[in-house]
Amino acid sequence: MAVPAYATDLTSIIEDMPSTTGWTLISSGGGGASSLTAPETDDFIQGSNCISRNPWTAISIRGMVYNAATTIASGDAVFIWWKADVAQALDTIANGGIQCLIGNATTALKLYYVAGSDTYALGGWRCNPIDPTQTQSASLGSPTAVTDFFGVRWSVPVSGPSRGFPYKIDAIRHGRDVEVTAGEIANPATWAALATHADATTRRWGIVQGTNTGATVQGRVSWGTGAASVYSRDANRTITLADTLGFTATDFTQIIVANASTDLVWTNITIASLDDLNRGIITVNNNAAASFLDCTFSDINTTADGGTASVWDGSVWRRCNAVTANGGSFLGCQVLASTVAANASAFVYNQAVDPDGVLDGMSFTQGVNAHHAIEFGTSSPTAMTLTDMTFTDFDADGTNGAALHIKRTTGTVTITLVGTSTPTYRTDGATVVFVTNPVEASVTTVATDGSIVGSCKVFLYATSAVGTLPAGASVTISNSGTTATVTHTAHGLSTNDKVWIEGASLQANNGVFQITVTGVNTYTYTMGTTPGSSPTGTITSTFVFIFGDSNALTGFISLTRPIPGNQSVAGWARRSSSAPFFKTGPLSGTVSGTVGAAFTAVMVSDE
Repeated sequence: MAVPAYATDLTSIIEDMPSTTGWTLISSGGGGASSLTAPETDDFIQGSNCISRNPWTAISIRGMVYNAATTIASGDAVFIWWKADVAQALDTIANGGIQCLIGNATTALKLYYVAGSDTYALGGWRCNPIDPTQTQSASLGSPTAVTDFFGVRWSVPVSGPSRGFPYKIDAIRHGRDVEVTAGEIANPATWAALATHADATTRRWGIVQGTNTGATVQGRVSWGTGAASVYSRDANRTITLADTLGFTATDFTQIIVANASTDLVWTNITIASLDDLNRGIITVNNNAAASFLDCTFSDINTTADGGTASVWDGSVWRRCNAVTANGGSFLGCQVLASTVAANASAFVYNQAVDPDGVLDGMSFTQGVNAHHAIEFGTSSPTAMTLTDMTFTDFDADGTNGAALHIKRTTGTVTITLVGTSTPTYRTDGATVVFVTNPVEASVTTVATDGSIVGSCKVFLYATSAVGTLPAGASVTISNSGTTATVTHTAHGLSTNDKVWIEGASLQANNGVFQITVTGVNTYTYTMGTTPGSSPTGTITSTFVFIFGDSNALTGFISLTRPIPGNQSVAGWARRSSSAPFFKTGPLSGTVSGTVGAAFTAVMVSDE
């Protein structure tokens, strides 16, 4: 790649003012002579001159407009540079102290109130973007949609200055975009370099303006384009999205990262909006490699990542609209006091892969509206894991403000919670099952020399010495057809668990079975035959961790499940149905409720 390149689509309406040609004075009220000075070379913001007009001392609203028939593309704005050296003499912004003008005649102008003595106390050059399709503050005459005249008026409500030419206009342009491309390791594209380029007196674009801590943005800034990538490294900057006063569309200000070959890493960058309507949109496109590490987004509109190459780890969104995940990493991110509407979601996840490993450690707080923290769309998996997540101040199950919104309408969605308290949820129809803090109990079958022995039958069950899972618990059973209904007081089991039934008078009831929980004191299992009656005897039920064959290649078999506490276990592994044959290898120990356990069964040859 090459050194960074910075470009804009701004097109000049008027920049250099070598004379007053094309300019017209406009006035409302009396007092003072009317004259213009161009070129004005004593005070300008870009180029080498501007145009200025003399003051007036009586109550009056005066200004100047430039005649240049211009078509403004949809979504674009007119950027007008203006200044007044008499800030305290002006009216307030609500009364039209300073007005940008766009219209079809000098007597038919839309008036956009952009500043006043209450918002412009420190004076200085300002640049306001005005979309002429947006509603104006007031009108002079009956302006149409035609854009032939552009300028500024200043309102002096009592008395004004008497000397000099204090009212000035510099460049007037139309457009919206700035594009940043190229860059290299020795010279990456940065916000500071962009602002320096944009603020050069030969340009002074106004879309991006430098500040002591970063830049102000009012428009669309693309880092990389559809045709060209960018290499960018930046850190510890504050990017302020300017208040465009309601005179631009709600999607006018955007920061876009594009191109699949882009390589962008920003660390500790703050992007904050001052605009209530045009709040700013952050978008990553084309799975660009974009990393926003420990960044902060405040009061902006929406954020969308571009795919699995996006990384947002450690970032914070405060009072923002929805964040949409398209495969990127959001480890340790915070989404706080979102401004999404009621029953909408602060974070939208609609990917077909389990969010485990990409959303870990996220935390959410509810904003003013009764909204959800996370929406899991209809494409999200039916089995997901949420790790170390925190949900604060969300509402009860089934409400507009429940923490999770499950958009699936049918089936069962199983959500495994690791280090996460059970969140409230709303479902559009699917059954939601939570599994809390699972651990893995595993057995690996090996020979005495440590080599793998596969396809061994493995049996690992709970014992009564230590633990909270049932071990030899007394139960009764009622049979109906092939269904056995077990009455087991406070069993604490879950559907799909396995139990070892012993002591039943009917052999069909004895063995290891997978259960379906039907109540806190009951569950059922399916027998292989129909015994025709119910069993008697001293019947017991024991929780089974593992019952099956170890993997033929790895010798591994496991169970992942929440364990209420440490649980003692016993069991065996053997291989007696196919050569080579091995004797029974005993198993015993404890499965930790926090970390699980990994057992090794040492198999002795029986050849």
